[in-house]
Amino acid sequence: MREALWARLRDWRYALPGWVGRHAPGPDAAAAERLCRRAQLAGMMVTPGYFHGPQDTPDSMAAAHCAMAARLAGCAGAYLSVKGPAMGHDPAMLVQVAQAAARAGLSVLLDAHGPGQADATIAALPVLAEHVGDAGLALPARWPRSLRDAAALRDTPARLRIVMGEWPDPDCDTPGEAAYLAL
Repeated sequence: MREALWARLRDWRYALPGWVGRHAPGPDAAAAERLCRRAQLAGMMVTPGYFHGPQDTPDSMAAAHCAMAARLAGCAGAYLSVKGPAMGHDPAMLVQVAQAAARAGLSVLLDAHGPGQADATIAALPVLAEHVGDAGLALPARWPRSLRDAAALRDTPARLRIVMGEWPDPDCDTPGEAAYLAL
C-alpha cells in the first residue's frame, strides 16, 4: 500500500511540470541564473538543471542545458544537472552539453535515472569526462548495485553524488538511512 502511494505521488510529481508549463511560463536560463547567483550569495551551492516536458526532444533539452551553462559561466562550485535518460543518453547531445559546461567552467552530473537506466548512465560518464573536466553521476543508496558501482568508480575522477533514491529497485530495494550511510 505504502509503495503504491509513493508511486502515485512520484507520477504526479513528474506530471506537475507539464501541467504547470501549459498554464504558466516556466523560468528560462536568465531566471535560473538569477536564482543561482542569489543562492550563492547566501552561501549555498547550486545544482541547476532542466526538467523536461513531454514536448521536449534530446535536441531541445541539449539546447536548454547549453543556454543555462552559458548564463551560469563563472558560478563557482555550480554543476549542471543533466537527465541522461530523458536525452536518450545520446552521445552527440551529451558532448554538446559537456562542451558548453566546460566553456562556462561548470561541472556536469548525470542524475534522474531508474534502475533499468543505470548501466547506460554509467557508460555515458566517459563521454562527458572527455569534454568536461569534472563529470559524475548520482548513485541511489536504495539500490544494492550502487555499492558495486561506487566501488568501481571510487578510483576514477568521477564525482559521485549519493542520494536516497527515488525509484525502487524491483529486484531488491533497501530504502532508508542505513542504506544511505552504508553507501
